[in-house]
Amino acid sequence: MPGYLARRLVLSAITMVLLTAAVYAAIRWLPGGPSTADAQGGSSVTETWLARYHPLDPLPVGYARWLGDIARLDLGLSLTVQPGAPVADLLAAALPYTLLLGTLAFALTVCLALPLGLLSAWKPRSAGVRGAAVLLYALHALPGFWIALALQQVVSGRWGWLPPLGAGPLDAGPGLGGIAASARYWILPTLA
Repeated sequence: MPGYLARRLVLSAITMVLLTAAVYAAIRWLPGGPSTADAQGGSSVTETWLARYHPLDPLPVGYARWLGDIARLDLGLSLTVQPGAPVADLLAAALPYTLLLGTLAFALTVCLALPLGLLSAWKPRSAGVRGAAVLLYALHALPGFWIALALQQVVSGRWGWLPPLGAGPLDAGPGLGGIAASARYWILPTLA
């Protein structure tokens, strides 16, 4: 068994190196680059990026530098979202929202799946179970972004019930009023 695990680890490492090398090469060979962000970011951001990441180095040297940066968790600088800001900082700022949305979506999934599973075990051939199965298969077949856009158009655009965009405040204040103010922003993304 230890020999098997060692072979799997070596194979995984080789696969990871090949995949990252392919991604790096594809990024280097694609047309465009940071100069296309000049309209938004300004030339100083582009010059900083060019000086920091050496995109004109030979491919193996550039790959080794890039891999070293990734190993140090240096994900680079943003050229478009917040020009000049470290990408790691932008990801860290979005992490609480991502965790909250994932937790809410998981809780909704469990709250829907348990009753449907119990109902389908109790009355396996009932019309309600068959209807729920058809609805779930149809929803599963649709792309998530399409469902999100449709919900946004109908619930926010046509009916005006919920805000269409934004994350809302994570700390909207104490009590039910603060929770309700924040919850309005999370209903649509959780459903989608």
